[in-house]
Amino acid sequence: MKDFLGNYINVGDDVIYLKLLRTGSSSKRKIMFKGKVLDFKGQKVEVSREYTNEWNIEHPGSDLIFPKDVVILEEKEIETKSKRL
Repeated sequence: MKDFLGNYINVGDDVIYLKLLRTGSSSKRKIMFKGKVLDFKGQKVEVSREYTNEWNIEHPGSDLIFPKDVVILEEKEIETKSKRL
């Protein structure tokens, strides 16, 4: 399976994904979460939910997400040059 950017998704990848949540009695919107790929279930990706703030009302767990709503996070080294004064 490929993510939104066309990268292949692998088990164990760190990802950002969108999930449809209710924000009121009749309103819904897609909320961004950080997670880790656990498994593939049919046409969906199972992702563990990780929170980075305190106001979330859902308990940590896992979500089934379509690959088009997933973006893989890549760790890249950033080179810096230290300057002496």
